Amino acid sequence: MIHSMLASGRVKRVLVDWYIQSALYEQARSEGSSEEQLLEWFQYPRKRWQAKGLIRHYKGHKNHLHVRFNDPLDEVIL
Repeated sequence: MIHSMLASGRVKRVLVDWYIQSALYEQARSEGSSEEQLLEWFQYPRKRWQAKGLIRHYKGHKNHLHVRFNDPLDEVIL
């Protein structure tokens, strides 16, 4: 599900606990995601305080996640 959302190019941010993020990272890696994709998608294995990646640590998100999508109106050319 998360892979499909990321591949759409419409995801601005996914907020999830660090430990879940690490499991998602390892799964994506084992399924053949490139190092370039992993760096773009995940904050992990960087430090929690480094604001990198679309998937980021957010305290209190051990049993759920939040997805923020890009605003489609940002792409409207007037």
